[in-house]
Amino acid sequence: MRPPSERLHAVLLEAPPPEYYLIGDVHGCLAEFLSLLSLLASRSSPPLPPEELHRRLVLCGDLVNKGPSSLAVLRYCRRSGILCVRGNHDDAALRARGRGRGARGERYAWVGGMSAEDEAWLRSLPCTIRIPARGTLVVHAGLVPGRRLGEATKHEMTTVREVVRRGDGSYASVQHPREGGGEGRAWAELYGGEHGRVVFGHDARRGLQRTEHAVGLDTGCVYGGRLSCLVLPGDEVVSVAAEKAWAEKGEGRK
Repeated sequence: MRPPSERLHAVLLEAPPPEYYLIGDVHGCLAEFLSLLSLLASRSSPPLPPEELHRRLVLCGDLVNKGPSSLAVLRYCRRSGILCVRGNHDDAALRARGRGRGARGERYAWVGGMSAEDEAWLRSLPCTIRIPARGTLVVHAGLVPGRRLGEATKHEMTTVREVVRRGDGSYASVQHPREGGGEGRAWAELYGGEHGRVVFGHDARRGLQRTEHAVGLDTGCVYGGRLSCLVLPGDEVVSVAAEKAWAEKGEGRK
């Protein structure tokens, strides 16, 4: 089930399982992640065995950084064959991996423990995973409304939160709402469904988001909120509470 390496976009063409479990930003919160998996497994009677549970999972990126167990989360996903898209913090970890130990700082000290297999797996993650059987596209941050998927850049797909309307009527991604000369709006509020329903993470400030064509699942687990999962089909949201706040909101917001 691994998406092909070195591709921005992956498509799941095999027969779908009875349910998919799409999970928001884990950020190295291993205990909460395992607690959520246990809750999901118990939806069936008898509980789902690990192999079946894992093949139903798709993670919305930002597996690592900020939380206490980044390397353990990464390795659990890699060894279990769990499908994930790449987030901006996953990219940041890869950049830190390329720097010397002294240049990484405390936040990225954990990357020194990554093996070559860990690095290759993290680098192989696509920016989007399409699930045609559920009419759903999973991406970490989002998409600029009105743009073809082939025009989306990795930077946009891993960082966008707000967009502004340009003079020609098209939308542009902005890192800060007023960068484009106007008031920025959440991209999901303006997205018209041209790529099907989009499920994403990245935006803990807005928390759980539901618009006509998109669902945002970053409910701030690493900040003491919850780790959330969207169940497909049915659109039920299942979540577990964080054990504690591992980071402060606004810390390393990129």
